[in-house]
Amino acid sequence: MENWNARNAWFCTVAICLTQFGLVIVFLILASDPAFHHFVRSSAGSLLLNVTGAFAALTVTLWFARCGGGLKFVDRFSIRWPKFKTSFIALLSGALLATVPVLLINLHVGASPENHLVRSIVGLPHADSIFLVVATIGAMVEEFILRGYLFGSFRNSYSLFWSTFCIVIIAAVLHLGALSSSFLGVIVIMALQVLLCVWREKSGNLVYCFLAHAAYNAVCGLI
Repeated sequence: MENWNARNAWFCTVAICLTQFGLVIVFLILASDPAFHHFVRSSAGSLLLNVTGAFAALTVTLWFARCGGGLKFVDRFSIRWPKFKTSFIALLSGALLATVPVLLINLHVGASPENHLVRSIVGLPHADSIFLVVATIGAMVEEFILRGYLFGSFRNSYSLFWSTFCIVIIAAVLHLGALSSSFLGVIVIMALQVLLCVWREKSGNLVYCFLAHAAYNAVCGLI
């Protein structure tokens, strides 16, 4: 499809960044209002910002993708029924990658990257269950955006190396909090993005990216 190219992918990326910036401005304005200050500063308010930002980014992405519904959507986003063995390997790869920073932190090799999603959920009732649900949905949303539309569009214009490089840069911008809090966060997020791009390229199935990313999020948040 003609709108799945690098040019539109970059426009989509800029639109997503502007949307996220706008949401942050709105929440900062609300935080200055005594009527909303307590809620915006609470765990529930932080979680709402994360969820709203994710679905705003997904809406922007789907608008740029414009691939229709039904089978056209499924085919364009490379959503296939996964094989059990490959699904297990995808889950395992995401979980194993997540254990690396945990082990390094326990060995005092690096500082723990700040996880804004975990911080926003801490203090809420049933925090562990909420985190698993949000981390799973968050992985799906991020994969639709990064490996679904953006990577697919870059691959129509660039090589695998440059497409992956672009995704790593975009992911770094979208995860500035974790990157700014720890050098270990930089390495881990880069490694995760490369792993997921490899899964997308080699399998041709976005579902395996969902599984690997969800496993990574779950292990990072609950260990």
